[in-house]
Amino acid sequence: NPLELTLEQEKWIGSLREKGCIITLDDIEKRKNYPKLFDIIDKEERIEAWIKDLWQWADKNNISSTQLSRKKENLISTKTIDFTGIGLDNIPDEICNLKNLTTLVLWDNNLVYLPEKIINFKHLKKLNLRGNPNLLITLDQKKWLDELRLYHNVFIDNIGLINEEEYRGLKQFRDNNK
Repeated sequence: NPLELTLEQEKWIGSLREKGCIITLDDIEKRKNYPKLFDIIDKEERIEAWIKDLWQWADKNNISSTQLSRKKENLISTKTIDFTGIGLDNIPDEICNLKNLTTLVLWDNNLVYLPEKIINFKHLKKLNLRGNPNLLITLDQKKWLDELRLYHNVFIDNIGLINEEEYRGLKQFRDNNK
């Protein structure tokens, strides 16, 4: 008979996976004997790399699962992210893959730059960048912000402009010194 896992056991396996534990049962006989376990493992392996990278960034920055869901379905459908006052110095490019995001609050952090692809957010209705005194943006990001301001709520303090080459250099420097 196949092994049946309780809901608690399924959650435990999921939590181990979220913490980076690699759980594999690649023997065909084991797959036959533990189909429920393999359903969980197979589901976990279908998580795209960008999602895993985003979760890893969140874990590194002590962002709770209530602030950024660790469940794929919930993450993808996220409409609001509020990272107020948690000391972030960067936002990863992967966050720009959250196509349903309508509210992004990054108030009172230590951001130096925004993800390059932030300009691709099409459904954003509220953006708060206040309280990031060292924030620098590119000309393309400024144009995007100016356009966003025409129709939606955008809250920003004075921010500096840098050219694309300076942006790439700054980003590379910050990424290499993490």
